[in-house]
Amino acid sequence: MVEGETVLKFALCYGFRNLLNTVRKLKTGKSDYHFLEIMACPSGCLNGGGQIKPLPGQSAKQLSQLLESVYLENVLPADPFDNPIIKGLYAKWLEQPGSEKAKRYMHTQYRHVEKSVTSQLNNW
Repeated sequence: MVEGETVLKFALCYGFRNLLNTVRKLKTGKSDYHFLEIMACPSGCLNGGGQIKPLPGQSAKQLSQLLESVYLENVLPADPFDNPIIKGLYAKWLEQPGSEKAKRYMHTQYRHVEKSVTSQLNNW
């Protein structure tokens, strides 16, 4: 909100039924959201096929707390050039930031890809 007025509206949409209802509202112009996070899985695809599963006797909440504590244990410095691992990487292989080696291995370029007519005609 800015000065008491709603500027942007966000929504989270989880589960296939909710997804269908949301898409229906979007198509009919009845949705006033600016940003939607849509996932077909109930609860937003958490603990899906590629996720770590709790051990026998361990609750999902216990696993979540354990993973969060482990994740926060080794938080890296905010400036990557202050990170000793990054400094070692440049010293050993990349010479210095902006060098030809660094550009070749650490940078990427993007190009526009035209959408095909058939992909634009798909209707779901």
